[in-house]
Amino acid sequence: MNKENNVFYQNRKAIQAICQRDNCDVSVGTSKFIHEAQLTGYHADLDDWQALCRAYMMDKQRTLADLFR
Repeated sequence: MNKENNVFYQNRKAIQAICQRDNCDVSVGTSKFIHEAQLTGYHADLDDWQALCRAYMMDKQRTLADLFR
């Protein structure tokens, strides 16, 4: 995954803000971000973003919070 070109990675702080604002998890926050930003043509980026989130959640050294730093 090329993080610099991934719309979700680039906007991870906005996704984090949505999660905090609406008290929801990253999956729901990502869906809300898609809706609020009126994204189109994002499916490949979304697949990569979801894989990256899963990798952070499964990692023994990092947490999903590390992704949002």
